Amino acid sequence: MIKKISSGFLFLILISNYLHSQILTVSRGTDLVIKSGTPFFAGSIVLTPSSDFTLSDISISKNTVIAHPANNIYIARVYKFSGNTNPFSGSIKINYQDGAELNGLSENTLQIKSTQWHHVAIF
Repeated sequence: MIKKISSGFLFLILISNYLHSQILTVSRGTDLVIKSGTPFFAGSIVLTPSSDFTLSDISISKNTVIAHPANNIYIARVYKFSGNTNPFSGSIKINYQDGAELNGLSENTLQIKSTQWHHVAIF
């Protein structure tokens, strides 16, 4: 009996963590339009487009680790888009907690990086 309860409890924790990491889902056939200059909060990431920005058939999830190996230290707050988006122009901000989440990094050296992007925004 205890083994079943423990297994069931672990399953609930795993499901809870999975659901917690999924921040936004835009279903196929629907669009989410973020109007120019409007801050859009998804979890602790804030997108403020400089022109209307449309998200379609995409999800955004949050994790504490990146999906690929890295040579550099990164904060323990990682956002993953399930696919490519339309081109984005505007500001992207990530709200984070001081301390352990920064992994020893200084706030003034934080950058948003992606292998798909052409520019790096420095905060």
